[in-house]
Amino acid sequence: LQEQVETSVAYQRSGEALPDVIYTGFPGIDGQIGGLLPGEVTIIGGRPGMGKTSFVNCVATNVAQAHPVLYFSFDMPKRAVLKDMACAYCKISHAKVRTGTIDDREKELFFHALDQIGQFNLTMNDTDNRLDKMMLSAKRWRMLNPDGPCLIIMDYVQLIYAQGIRSGD
Repeated sequence: LQEQVETSVAYQRSGEALPDVIYTGFPGIDGQIGGLLPGEVTIIGGRPGMGKTSFVNCVATNVAQAHPVLYFSFDMPKRAVLKDMACAYCKISHAKVRTGTIDDREKELFFHALDQIGQFNLTMNDTDNRLDKMMLSAKRWRMLNPDGPCLIIMDYVQLIYAQGIRSGD
């Protein structure tokens, strides 16, 4: 533990990024929590409608540009998540895309954002919320990404199904 603290202090003083730390792309948050640390679980919580999923989608796109990200979505299908990510990435109103009221320039930006996100190291899984299937999927994915830090995101943890455990526990 002492060695870890000494390493953290040395990197902080040098201005270099800590090795194996994943930064969210939000400097204020990274400054408060020190980034996403290996082996730790970070939970984003809040009341409904506060923007938790939008925030997590932005973190996913920021991180996936440099590190592998496995994204489990239990609340929305992959298409909806990708649409939200693209809207945030190109800073176009989700409502305008949903209602088809974007102009040609915005449409071009949106499609470019989708192409960019498609090039990121982002794996989406929206098909199975069973804990045993998720664990197998995560292990296979991790075997394909053995080097360096990786991020696993689970959107809407309450929807995970584990045999013998009541929903929501």
